[in-house]
Amino acid sequence: MAKPMSISKNQALMTMLQDVMNLTCPDHPHTVRMDGDAIFHVGYDRLKEMQSNIGSEAWGLVYALFQKPEYVENANAALEYARFSLRRDGPLLYKTPTATPQLPSNSPNYKYPDGIFESDIVVQMMRKLLTMYKTSHKTDHPTGGLALVMTALDRAFLACERKGGVMPTGPESKSDQFGQAQYGALIDEYMCTIQRLSNNHWQHLLTLYGHPTPEAQPQPDTIQLVNHSRSDLFIPFKD
Repeated sequence: MAKPMSISKNQALMTMLQDVMNLTCPDHPHTVRMDGDAIFHVGYDRLKEMQSNIGSEAWGLVYALFQKPEYVENANAALEYARFSLRRDGPLLYKTPTATPQLPSNSPNYKYPDGIFESDIVVQMMRKLLTMYKTSHKTDHPTGGLALVMTALDRAFLACERKGGVMPTGPESKSDQFGQAQYGALIDEYMCTIQRLSNNHWQHLLTLYGHPTPEAQPQPDTIQLVNHSRSDLFIPFKD
């Protein structure tokens, strides 16, 4: 789904659900319709439920993280970690974040991060997501699901940053709402990066997420850091 947060009862949803039906039930043809079709309405409800569950799960994990004594007893430390996590080369996006956050990415001494979408919290989220909602669309790559997960985690860390290092138990403001109006632009940026991952990189990620696919051929897929957008994140080569 090109815009996984923008779910509406429209032609695009009907087409997507029809593709799913054709792939999952090829021996039981069914024409998905927008009017009076249970599959269409159940499919819509299921997608909205998935979006809500991802938001809640991400918030819960980040809340648990900031309940550690080193953060509960030191809001400044929590704020510092939240800000580091929200960096485009930080420990939320990467298994190994940059070791030189004080340097600009164009500095000769800058250390690039490694392991994009491989941080512990992302792996934990994706393992649960793929277990609950098995991919059945045209691709084995859960691009929309990964973009939703990353956006939901960003939302939670942003909430902690806005509160000065004190993680709220739940959404407290309009900015905390997990919807298209608040986070549609961010999820679009993530989709730009995620759609540039090679098949080989996806094979590696899906293995980490507990859903390996048949082996793919290695493909170079490194892109460079430019600004603070999530649309062109640095993707380390995965052999």
